[in-house]
Parts: sequence; structure tokens; C-alpha cells
Amino acid sequence: MNVFISQQNQDFLEQAVAAGLFPDQSRALDEAVSLLRERESIRLAVQQGIDQLERGEFVEYGEDEEEKFVADIEALARQSPKNN
Repeated sequence: MNVFISQQNQDFLEQAVAAGLFPDQSRALDEAVSLLRERESIRLAVQQGIDQLERGEFVEYGEDEEEKFVADIEALARQSPKNN
């Protein structure tokens, strides 16, 4: 695959490789794409949260409900697919 990048970005890549941050420009570009993917994933998660708030899908806790809040968060963490 051939890609065009601006001279400014080309210079940055060359400096990053020269500084030893990456073994070559391909690895630097691969890291850049990985960061873009992560940023998009975060953006989508934030948008999902905004959408849920707009639909009223949230729970409000009063100042005296700290223990219930913590218990609810712990219960959600145990249900998370990442923890299974």
C-alpha cells in the first residue's frame, strides 16, 4: 500500500525513528493507526453514554447513598464481559 503524508508528518516520523522511538517508519505508522482506532472506540463509547443520558437511561444517587453507589458499581463490574 502506498500512502501520501504531509511533509510535516514525514519529518515527524523521521525524527521519531532517529530518536529511537520506533525501529522504522512502518512501525510508527502502525502505532499511529492503533491510536486512531483507540480514539474512535473512545469517541463511540462517549457518544453511547450521551445517547443513554438523553434517553433518561441513568440512575441518580443522593449524597447519602454513597454505599449504594459503590455496591452498584461493584455489581456492574462483576457482570462485565471483560471479567468473565
